[in-house]
Amino acid sequence: ECCCDSWCDTRDGWWLAHSAKSASHCTHSPYSANRLPMASPTLRNARTSPDLRTAELEHRPPMIPAGAQVLVTLDIDAAYFVDLSGSTSPAAIKERIYAKLGIYDDDHASFRISRCRAGQPLGQPLDDWQLWDMSMRAARESDPPMLVVRSSPAQSEPAHPQHHPQHPHPHPHQPAYHRHH
Repeated sequence: ECCCDSWCDTRDGWWLAHSAKSASHCTHSPYSANRLPMASPTLRNARTSPDLRTAELEHRPPMIPAGAQVLVTLDIDAAYFVDLSGSTSPAAIKERIYAKLGIYDDDHASFRISRCRAGQPLGQPLDDWQLWDMSMRAARESDPPMLVVRSSPAQSEPAHPQHHPQHPHPHPHQPAYHRHH
């Protein structure tokens, strides 16, 4: 459990929502003296220098790096590229994937995302942190990871059984691949 008043999750060193002030004593925070060295910024009076940071330093959430893409599919017959660049949470990653596959917002809870690798059986559904980690590494991989989105076996059929990929442009994109029978 975190010793700070800010929320954090320490699995695999994950750190969220700490400020420099509240996290300076926390052993798993990047601002902690026993984790990462941090240059101490010069703080000025906020009244005389309103444009400068005050004791509560600005923190930007972690972000998926530019160039991070995945291939997503509902049925292995057609897969679509999804750019994850700039996503700041597992929920944002899922939103992009579901939107590309045309899965309605009301149905998101009834779907699970699994990684698929050539020549191997479909993996277990990814939890949020596995999805985040895989997405962070996707920018460095030569081939984008393939993700299969399936309805959860515990759920009945989704409220909207017809799912068609959404295309924001007037000329729909072709799938990254389409298997011919």
